[in-house]
Amino acid sequence: MLYSLAALVALLGLADAVFLTIAHLVGQHVVCGGAAQCDEVLASKYATVLDIPVAAFGTLGYFTVFSAALLSAFG
Repeated sequence: MLYSLAALVALLGLADAVFLTIAHLVGQHVVCGGAAQCDEVLASKYATVLDIPVAAFGTLGYFTVFSAALLSAFG
């Protein structure tokens, strides 16, 4: 049960991280939770590391957690 919950939470985080990665790469206008500053964050110099969006690292992390939780849940 705990691993299934972890997989569900990781899946939600994965969806958000993928959305932010794609938005950063295509330069899409984004509003996060009603805050207008989300665009400023995605466009800042701190939004990339070696020209890779920081959200892409989050995507990789959430995918890893999701995969590990699924493997644990189903043996």
